[in-house]
Amino acid sequence: MCIRDSPHIVGENIDDVIFAQGFAVAEDRLWQIEFLRLVGQGRLAEYVGAAAVKMDKQTRTLNFKKAAQMLCDAASPSDIALVQRYVDGINFYLDQNQVRPPEFMIMSTKFMFYHQPAKFVVGDTCMLARLLQWQLGTNLPVEMKRWKVFWNSERTLSEINELFVDQTNMSNTILTPTDMNINQQDAVNARAREANDNVVEQQIYEDFFYPRRASLNAAAPSSSTKEEVEEHHFDLMDLMHLEASNAWVARAAGGATSMGASDPHLQITLPSIWYYSHLTFKFADASNGGALTQHDVGGVGLPGIPGIHIGKSTHVSWGITMSMTDLIDLWALVADPANPDTHYLHNGTSVPFTTRTEVIKVKMGGDK
Repeated sequence: MCIRDSPHIVGENIDDVIFAQGFAVAEDRLWQIEFLRLVGQGRLAEYVGAAAVKMDKQTRTLNFKKAAQMLCDAASPSDIALVQRYVDGINFYLDQNQVRPPEFMIMSTKFMFYHQPAKFVVGDTCMLARLLQWQLGTNLPVEMKRWKVFWNSERTLSEINELFVDQTNMSNTILTPTDMNINQQDAVNARAREANDNVVEQQIYEDFFYPRRASLNAAAPSSSTKEEVEEHHFDLMDLMHLEASNAWVARAAGGATSMGASDPHLQITLPSIWYYSHLTFKFADASNGGALTQHDVGGVGLPGIPGIHIGKSTHVSWGITMSMTDLIDLWALVADPANPDTHYLHNGTSVPFTTRTEVIKVKMGGDK
């Protein structure tokens, strides 16, 4: 049973309510989840035109399709089963309702026809999750700026590291090492790996980046050549970024109740990035001998991804925040001097580049 305004879904079990949640999301937000799916697939230009070509190039460069498949492959069978129920609910709506949102008329590649979305699959949910992860990856602009400062100056690696704080060792949790099942040896091993990484990074700078920077400076110390090289490499990946995030819980001294707030600072969009739903179902309570117990949960989630991501149940509430950690690294592949166009060096071994050809279809335009 699904009681509307905001969906209040009552079912016998979690499979049923997740199916109904997928149906409700499709009924309310079909254009939104289809648009986001096309963004992740790098197919937006196919339906909206040349203005989206740059974004399609960026998403295909990042290869969200492969990243989504890796996420699905890493998920547990039980999680995949729930996601399958969710997309089954979306597809049931598509089968039962032929009326499409007005935006689908604009998106259509056939004159006077509505765009007809393909059936949703589990991989589409993994794709939307990857898009969210990308938005939460806050340190990419810092990584870019760090490299630009090095590339356009005479500073050494150690001087660059003084300008840009290393967040790797910052504590971003209120949990103790015991809570996280981390012992002293784990910490020692982590520090050893970090020290080795620092040695390797220093060697790469000395062997490749310092000489390369010097040669470019000598060739064009004050011309636009170097800036053009810089822009060629760094005018990429400006899809989405998070600028701040916070969450807090407050309780009066000696009080029995508390109040929490979750403010993840995601983008303000229309329709909203959040979708409210209230789910009621029964589940086997292991702490009560497997007896069926009613579970009541409500809150918001991201359309296209099942469940409640910020919300509360009868006994607990939860939220999401980003702690501004270092989640993204930029990799520099050193070309093999013997075959610079086809091979790169990895641990002293020449490795061939893996290439793929991407064709971007453009509405009312030629393929790119």
